Amino acid sequence: SARYEEKVLGKIAKVLLLSEADIVDMKEKFSLGNLACTPYGVEQIDPSKLVPFEGRENSIIFSGNMFHPPNVDAAIFLLEDIFPLIIKQHPYAKLWIVGANPVRRIYKSAEKYGENVVITGRVDDIARYIGHSTVSICPVRLKIGVQTKVLEALSWATPVVTTSAGNSGINAEPGQHLWVEDSPGMLAKRVCDLLAGRDWSRLSTQGRQFALDNFSWEGSVERLQQQLNSLE
Repeated sequence: SARYEEKVLGKIAKVLLLSEADIVDMKEKFSLGNLACTPYGVEQIDPSKLVPFEGRENSIIFSGNMFHPPNVDAAIFLLEDIFPLIIKQHPYAKLWIVGANPVRRIYKSAEKYGENVVITGRVDDIARYIGHSTVSICPVRLKIGVQTKVLEALSWATPVVTTSAGNSGINAEPGQHLWVEDSPGMLAKRVCDLLAGRDWSRLSTQGRQFALDNFSWEGSVERLQQQLNSLE
């Protein structure tokens, strides 16, 4: 129960959460003064492995475990409400839905698009898809913490279009590090602009730098050590 959870957490010297948004949510739920943020990191990609716009495939990627309810909801939202608007402007664009165990609903929603949508299931190397796609989209509508899929895309210098929920645990600056929109029309517009190359290089560079500055493993370890030192 929430009462038991608050009682137990209140006895812990320090409760570490992955984002400032998690702290805000926890404070709304519990009256705790022992909360701190220690973000995790993502792999920092060697610049020599990064692919420029001209070398990217004309594709969009949405990744994650495709049986996880927030990702299932996002995939259906993407296929039913966003992607139809995209292919009106970019009829040859391809959408990659990459992740383990896609539920039947996702396959059903994708049927009408034929070869425009590829559902891969689990893959051995997701970097192959992230690093060569033109755009990464994260249309989640439920706040579920830090979206690793967004950080992975940023680290590969792949521009990201996401929702307010998708950005809540990352706290990137909309329009500077990535695009944040919530309506199907605006999400589609941002994706279409990036497919056409508009603002692609700027967001690619600034998004990657944001990930380097805020989500490196070195920085995460340093923050963790600071929290541990504060307990001495």
